[in-house]
Amino acid sequence: MIHRTRSVLTALAVTGLLAACGVQGAPQAPESAPTTLSPDGSGAPSYSSQDASREKSDAKDDAHAREEAEARAEAEARARAEEKAEEEAKARAAAEAEAREKAEAEAREKAEAEAREKAEAEAEAEEKAEAEAEAEEAAREEAAAEEAKGAPANSAPAPPAPETAPASTTLRPGDSGPAVQDLQQKLSALGYWLGAPDANYGGLTVQAVMALQGSAGLGRDGIAGPNTRAALERGVRPPVHGGPANRIEIDLDRQVLVVVRGGTVRYVLHTSTGSGQPYTSSQGEPAIATTPPGSFSVFRSVDGWDEATLGTLYRPRYFNGGIAVHGLGSVPGHPASHGCARVTNAAMDLIWSQDLMPIGAAVIVH
Repeated sequence: MIHRTRSVLTALAVTGLLAACGVQGAPQAPESAPTTLSPDGSGAPSYSSQDASREKSDAKDDAHAREEAEARAEAEARARAEEKAEEEAKARAAAEAEAREKAEAEAREKAEAEAREKAEAEAEAEEKAEAEAEAEEAAREEAAAEEAKGAPANSAPAPPAPETAPASTTLRPGDSGPAVQDLQQKLSALGYWLGAPDANYGGLTVQAVMALQGSAGLGRDGIAGPNTRAALERGVRPPVHGGPANRIEIDLDRQVLVVVRGGTVRYVLHTSTGSGQPYTSSQGEPAIATTPPGSFSVFRSVDGWDEATLGTLYRPRYFNGGIAVHGLGSVPGHPASHGCARVTNAAMDLIWSQDLMPIGAAVIVH
């Protein structure tokens, strides 16, 4: 600064001398444009306000462009995520639909298989029942033939039976009329259940006659001959062994099932129990078809057809392991089961309708 001031003073002095001497000084150089110092005093040129404004605008545009690019990138990422989520949802829905269809198809196949098995079991049971019925019919025909042999060879044909037949008249399946009505009413009065008397000698009447024959110690053929009619007139009933006031008694020798209510015999049903024959058990072991005696109680029941390994049981009431009182289409006059106590399906419906064998009911087998 001192040096600069000294130079200025020297220049002024020289100029003054020249003027005094009449010498015109050298022409002065035009003034240069003022130099703008940078803010830090370095002398470097600085941007004008216009440049700064433009730079600021450019920076703002760049920032805005970046924001738009980021927004677009974010929107695209969100769209891709949503598209992926939608595809995954569709895939899950398709998988679930496929699983449902597969489960429904399996359920249908299982139901169809069960229906086929049930139909086959029922058909088998029906065939067996028909075969046993044919055998029983053959036995009845043989018995009738033997009874006919006992008549004198020169005897005249028997006259037609009157409407009201005497007690000695033999009644058999297929008969109808007042004599059959009278037979049914007397059987019902003693508790030999056959449904409502209808004057027709049908299957339930056959069962009631066999129950009477078993109680009287007669051959069980279901034909009401003279001995059977005599036992009916005497009012024969099976003996009971005693026990709880409400109980079921199964008499193996007489092949009868007795329903006791309040200590009194209410119903007597013909039954078919264990045949005593060898067979292969449900475990694949050799066994003998028996109905073990003893005191038991009902612990399980199935209201419908119960498909067991050894057969199909109608509305069974189980009282001893796999042994039950149950209905079946065939209840022959002899022991024929694997161990259960068979009765007719109609008799089983009676037991259910009157709840004669509830869970816990006493069952005495003797």
